[in-house]
Amino acid sequence: MSFRLITPYSRLDNGTGPSLRFSAPFRHESVLAKPIAFLLDSSDADVVSVEWTVLIKKVEPIRMPILYSYVVDHDLGFAPNPFGGYCTLAKCKYGSKKRNIVEMAEEGDWIAGTGGADLGKSAGHGKLIYAMRVDDKIPLAEYCRAYNEKRVDAEHEVSEKDRFALMSKHFFYFGRNAIDVSEIPRKHLDHCFEKRGPGYRCDFSEEFVEEFASWLGATFRRGVHGPPCKPLPELPEQRCSSRVRRKQPCR
Repeated sequence: MSFRLITPYSRLDNGTGPSLRFSAPFRHESVLAKPIAFLLDSSDADVVSVEWTVLIKKVEPIRMPILYSYVVDHDLGFAPNPFGGYCTLAKCKYGSKKRNIVEMAEEGDWIAGTGGADLGKSAGHGKLIYAMRVDDKIPLAEYCRAYNEKRVDAEHEVSEKDRFALMSKHFFYFGRNAIDVSEIPRKHLDHCFEKRGPGYRCDFSEEFVEEFASWLGATFRRGVHGPPCKPLPELPEQRCSSRVRRKQPCR
C-alpha cells in the first residue's frame, strides 16, 4: 500500500506531497516516525494519506580515536609535563610549517612518545616514554592564564594564537623507566610502532588503537612511573617512583 508522509518539514499543498512506500512504524537511522492520524485521500481511493509525527535524531559520524606516535628527543619534564595530577602537551614541536600533534589531536585521541637517540636527554630507540589519552584540548593562551606560575610549561609566550594545550588525567608516564616497545601487543600492528625522525605517524588501525589502550590500562597503573630522563633545573622537585608500577595479574 502506498502512504503519503506529511511532516512539519514537507507541507501538503492541495492534497499533494511527497509519497513514500514503507511499512509502519517507519524507522531510519536518523528518523523515528509514528502515525497519529489516518485520512482517506479523496483523489485516489487506493491511496491513504497518513499524518506522522517525526522525531529527528541528531546523527553525527562516529569519530574513532587516533593514535599519534612521535619521538621525545628531550625528555625534560616539560613536553610532556606529567606532574601535578595532569600530563600536558602544550609546547611540543612548535615552529614547523606542518600542523603538529598539539594542533591535530582531538579529545579521545592517544599520544605516544618514544625514546630519542641521545641517551643523555631521552630513553633511546625502542622505548616507550609515555602515553596519554587526550581528555581536554584548550587554547594555549587559556592554558597559560589558568596555570601560569603553577606549571612549568604554562608561561606566556609572544605568539599564542592558533596554538593549543592537550591535557590528560588518563596517562602513563615512564620517563627514565621507559618500557620496551616490544611489550606492546602486535596482533593488529603490521608496521613499526615508532616514528623515526621528526614529525609523527598516525597510521594505526582502529583495532590496534583499542588494543593499545586496553593493554595500557590492564598492565600499568595510571600516573608517573619514573622521573624524566634529564629533568629541567627549574622543575620543582618531584617524588617519582623508582620502578614501573604494574598491575598484579588476576589469578
